[in-house]
Amino acid sequence: MRLLFLINDYLILVLMISGIHHVSLEVRKLQDMIDFYSFLGFKVTKTAFLEERKTRLDMLCHQTGACLEFSSRLSTEAIDWSDADEPDGRVKSSDHIALGVDDLDIEVSNIKNRGISFEVPPKVGKFGRFAFLRDPEGNLLELIEDLR
Repeated sequence: MRLLFLINDYLILVLMISGIHHVSLEVRKLQDMIDFYSFLGFKVTKTAFLEERKTRLDMLCHQTGACLEFSSRLSTEAIDWSDADEPDGRVKSSDHIALGVDDLDIEVSNIKNRGISFEVPPKVGKFGRFAFLRDPEGNLLELIEDLR
């Protein structure tokens, strides 16, 4: 069920967000980060390699359901970002907040209908179907639907 609110003469559609899926941080010393968060009760649940970006992704989750994704570069050499998903090819941090959704296509359609564009359209990734947009201050926001 979707909720609609009337605020200051604007009809607001509330997205069907299931919660914060994960927070992603680009890290320099991956093993130190894994060791630290393991001490806090997090466990590595998934690992993926993005060869084209020379990047390793590690998903760490806590028994409470909180998850962190660590992105670490496999090489210190400069990365060719000419094929980057960002429209202007800029080098940006991979830091982002990911919100879980039940149906990515519906949520993307609802957001586009409000005049908001996506930097990365829906696609299938290592951890689910996702799309990226930016909030009003330029922070990267990911909508992610788990693969079933």
